[in-house]
Amino acid sequence: MSARNWDELNRIFTEARELPAEARAGFVARACAGDEALLAEALSLLAAEEASGEFLNAPAFDRLAQLVAKDGWSLQPGERIGAYTIVRLLGSGGAGEVWRARDERLSRDVAIKVLLPHYSSDDERLRRFADEARTAGALNHSNILTVYDVGEHRGVPYLVSECLEGKSLRQRLEAGPVSAREALGLAVGIARGLAAAHARGIVHRDLKPENTFIRSDGVVKILDFGLAKLQSALEGLPNQPTDTLTGVIVGTAGYMAPEHVKGEPVDGRADLFALGVMMYEMLAGRQPFRRGSTFETLHAVLTVDPPDAAEVSDAVAPALTRIVMRLIEKSPEARFQSAADLIWALDQVDTKAAASGRNAAIRTWPTQSWRAKGAPWIAAAAVTSLALAVGSRWLPERQETSTFPLARFTWTLPDGVVLASPPVVSPDSRHIAFVGRSSAGNRLYVRALGSPQAQMVSGSEAARLPFWSSDGRGLGFFNARSGALMKVAWPGGAPVKVADAPFGLGGAWSQSNVILFGPDIVMSGLQRVSAEGGASEPATLLAAERGDNTHSSPVLLPDNLHFLYFVRSIDDARRGVYLGRIDQPPSTADQLLFRSESDAVYAPVPGSSGGVLLSAAPDHIEVRDFDPGRMTVAGDVHTIDLRAAGNTLYDSMMLSASSDVLVFVESPIPGGNRLEAVSRTGERLKFWDQPEPQNWPRISPDGRRIARQRVDLLTNNPDIWVEDLERGARIRVTSAVDPDIHPVWSPDGGQLAYVSGRLPGRPGKRTLSIAAADGTGVARRFPCPAEYCEPTDWTAGGRLIVNTVDAHGQNVWSVSATDGSDARPLLSGTAQERDARVSPNGRWIAYVSGETGRSEVSVHSVAGAARRIIISAEGGTQPVWNRSGQELYFVDLKGQLRSVPVRWSGDTPTFGLPEKPNVPPIGLGHWGTQYDVSPDGRRIYLLRRNDDPAPREIHVVLGWRGLLR
Repeated sequence: MSARNWDELNRIFTEARELPAEARAGFVARACAGDEALLAEALSLLAAEEASGEFLNAPAFDRLAQLVAKDGWSLQPGERIGAYTIVRLLGSGGAGEVWRARDERLSRDVAIKVLLPHYSSDDERLRRFADEARTAGALNHSNILTVYDVGEHRGVPYLVSECLEGKSLRQRLEAGPVSAREALGLAVGIARGLAAAHARGIVHRDLKPENTFIRSDGVVKILDFGLAKLQSALEGLPNQPTDTLTGVIVGTAGYMAPEHVKGEPVDGRADLFALGVMMYEMLAGRQPFRRGSTFETLHAVLTVDPPDAAEVSDAVAPALTRIVMRLIEKSPEARFQSAADLIWALDQVDTKAAASGRNAAIRTWPTQSWRAKGAPWIAAAAVTSLALAVGSRWLPERQETSTFPLARFTWTLPDGVVLASPPVVSPDSRHIAFVGRSSAGNRLYVRALGSPQAQMVSGSEAARLPFWSSDGRGLGFFNARSGALMKVAWPGGAPVKVADAPFGLGGAWSQSNVILFGPDIVMSGLQRVSAEGGASEPATLLAAERGDNTHSSPVLLPDNLHFLYFVRSIDDARRGVYLGRIDQPPSTADQLLFRSESDAVYAPVPGSSGGVLLSAAPDHIEVRDFDPGRMTVAGDVHTIDLRAAGNTLYDSMMLSASSDVLVFVESPIPGGNRLEAVSRTGERLKFWDQPEPQNWPRISPDGRRIARQRVDLLTNNPDIWVEDLERGARIRVTSAVDPDIHPVWSPDGGQLAYVSGRLPGRPGKRTLSIAAADGTGVARRFPCPAEYCEPTDWTAGGRLIVNTVDAHGQNVWSVSATDGSDARPLLSGTAQERDARVSPNGRWIAYVSGETGRSEVSVHSVAGAARRIIISAEGGTQPVWNRSGQELYFVDLKGQLRSVPVRWSGDTPTFGLPEKPNVPPIGLGHWGTQYDVSPDGRRIYLLRRNDDPAPREIHVVLGWRGLLR
């Protein structure tokens, strides 16, 4: 249909709807004037509307709720739902009814939303609903309705949330005009809630005044977060941003973004569009796209540019108008790219001026119109290009502000790519380097500040933690797969290995072609090496006797001799940012610049010989004046009200800065793993929701406790911990500066053997230790039987400790548990043999052999005639016996747990075919065994990789010193 015919059909349909039903057909026949096709279309639309009544004017779940509301859900005041006592009905709509109830356990009122019953017969749908409800419950933010619980009553799922006192935003709009100041405050609250949800990968999809609640104390709450997602889970449809329920769009006409209406994939920018519509409605007193029917409203969303809110009402501040009109752009790329960017823009609005209508202004906000079509980087790129071209001609003779006007924008990584390392800005402010992770693995990227595309660096597989050379012509990075420090000329070079770095923790590349780098994650000082390669040597000395654990994140200062670095220590007074010299022998007489839980970066101040040090605090960025001549920090600490994630065990802080450009990321790269217990059928029995760096879970012989190695995030120190599985109480068994790893229970459950000292492949001594499992102290220590060892089991009587040792290749040895004497090989073939576990009767050892060129699980007799049986046929690792000896578990090379039944004839075992319990994959990325089995074989405790969403947005601030406070 042509645009002219569409407009004519729309006019006829609209006018006909205003007439009595009996007069509509005659009017349409006259208006169509013999155009049979037009007449047929108009009559079809009218017939469809008459048949549907108000159906299209409300979401499908609202309509269904209205239909069943006549009979209700048969709930009555005083009735119990789970642990809650029903008080009274609060309302119906959306996805069912909402009741006020009393939680007697915690003496608080709650709201219970009882969802639609007609999906309750499908167990799989209910399971998906429960998973989605838990996701919604994970959104713990002051501007999002808190979900306490999820359950099922009479086969019908329900959600339990906080009970709010106040009114919806719709009720507030109906009560009278909303002032600019009030609208601004509400918008900021909603945006903060959206930012928290979007950071977890959850999009609301049905944001509107009815789903926004203003509490009695003025706090705004977003309701039904992710409910469209929950509904799609119930319906069994693909979990796409735009789902349909029996042909009806999930969402509300007038608030749905154009891409949502068209059925295209949506992201957080669709929620920002809805917020823009709500802000327009608050400020201008009317919806920008609302028309006489849902059909017309959706058409307006797609085709109509509403007038500026300032043109509708003189009371609307132009500063707010620019923000609102940018939010309701048709193209997602033309809107704010994240809720965080929107919050920043709203925070710049002068609230006093906002209350005065057309005299309002935004402090330091760029003067460009934000309604320009195209991606948001266009305006920033124009500013950047102009600044780079004109340079110092913009500046007076002495200038301590930026050459750039203050502006902020966000880069969203390409689809399928997430951030895998902190971004770093080049010294000339022109480029930003970062590591992105996709299904193909990690790759190094460089993006010019004024470019819409990032360029991948060829040959940068497994890259992490990039850093620029001082002249910006090269990049250093670490290869996590090969354990190497790499360099690459930029642009167009090929990566070249410079030095070994088992797990690099930051680098700095000087004008004299020397690279400083942190080579390892634990018990390591900084190293220095020529960028041309060669032997590396210490640049700092680790003061282990004072509790230091790691030196990391070196940053060169302007003289290219002095450098900053971060010291992580178990001594709180030692943690902080230190000063070193690249041209002098290392010393433990470190110079502390300031105490900090974060590393720091240096940025020069244009027009000045000084600079500043930036570091990450929990909710802001800290800025300290630094004198490069005296090498001192002076004055008060300044702040920037932006949140950059601090450093983690594996990464530097998510913050980098040059003289003009600051880049940051709000959330860290997800790390660590989660412990959980599952049944053999895959049912989750227990879940530890806090991800953390941890390894080697071991269940006590009585099944009541679990030992594992955990790493303290502040001190970076690996220690052995024991947790009571019933009460959740934890005991720290070890606390030495050296890493303590590989806990192994004694047969009576009273002691733990473990190893202390250096990690594999690192220089230093290695000690076997035995400590009381209740944390009351170390009973004895003795040297490893070879240069390197790891305890893997005790013999059945507790007399010997079984170890994997490095003695001209890995083999299995035993030592006396009393004093470490009587060291002898149990298995000493020519191939690698490791991870041995003794059968409950003490007669056989299961172990991993590498003789075929891949890992395979075998068993070998301990006494009597030597016998060997190969258990795995296509690769295997991590053997574990069931405590009854009736099963032997192992993990195949895809991470899938296998169970082999064992029958005994005297001391001789017969092994069946491997079975495949329905449990999640078990990690293969760390040495040693990453799971254990309860004594009764019913529970499998395993470590799973932290699957929290990684960040996908890099925030860029030009002229960042304009934000200093």
